[in-house]
Amino acid sequence: MAITLGDLRTYCREEVSPDASDGKAERSFMNWINMALSELWSRRVWDHARARYQSYLPAPTAGSNLDTTLGSTRFTLSSGTFTSTWLEENGFVIHTSGDDRTFEFTSIDAGGTFGDVLGGQEWTLASATGLTFKVFKEKYDLPDNAQRIEWVRLHQSRTLVAHQVPGVFDLNRQQSPTTNSSEPQFYTIRDGRMEIYPVPETARTLEITYVKGPPQYLAADADATEVDWPDQFKVLLQWAIALQGTAQQGPDRAVLQIDHVNAMLARAYSAVAQADHSRAQGPGPLGVRLPRTRGRRSWRAQRRTGSYVDE
Repeated sequence: MAITLGDLRTYCREEVSPDASDGKAERSFMNWINMALSELWSRRVWDHARARYQSYLPAPTAGSNLDTTLGSTRFTLSSGTFTSTWLEENGFVIHTSGDDRTFEFTSIDAGGTFGDVLGGQEWTLASATGLTFKVFKEKYDLPDNAQRIEWVRLHQSRTLVAHQVPGVFDLNRQQSPTTNSSEPQFYTIRDGRMEIYPVPETARTLEITYVKGPPQYLAADADATEVDWPDQFKVLLQWAIALQGTAQQGPDRAVLQIDHVNAMLARAYSAVAQADHSRAQGPGPLGVRLPRTRGRRSWRAQRRTGSYVDE
């Protein structure tokens, strides 16, 4: 059964601060809940915080009749039209037959006959007409709750795409000017978006495993709102909330002793973290650990290590 905000609000009213009942108290309760979730999230990567996501990489769009002017940031089509979705904010880049660089549109006129690219991306070659070009999608949005990417894999080939920090990513893109290939080789995260390079010539799908960030809730959220926390670990979340509430109320107002709350939180965390780790790391089917066939299985050793071992 899922934990709801109503469950946690009731816990705050009845156990942490039973004398508080006004609107200010309700806002304080939500603050304690959010801070407790953030604190627990910061301690470890919980099993339930890992998630998967698929991102579709569309095939590039080809075009022709592109005219450029030396020193200008404006590209013009002598026939055909640019598509308004090919803007930098949507993650698209344009690659021309006359230059190994890529360009990013900041605006496209209503008729689609010309587009302006980012400042600093002026055309540096001789003016030209009739160039061919391709438009690629290079930047992709990530799930709103993604906090960290663990790995990225190309679905079609099952190969991993290597992560690089933005500076190394930009350097490699300059040293390897080929804009497209059969599959991307590396990615970076910048401004909350994923950039890939090289961009594939045919449609592909990326499989992304990521770690979710701590959820944050509002006082206006309904009591029926389900909280992103496993029901079997509810007691740990409750003690984390109690610690936040006790600390913020201070010794004169708090109904719980902070030393007691700290001790109970530590005990709850130790038990829950071990159970969570066992599920994540268990080597057998469904995480089952098989005992050895020889030797005496020790209950004391099991309590220390989380699995039976030979003494």
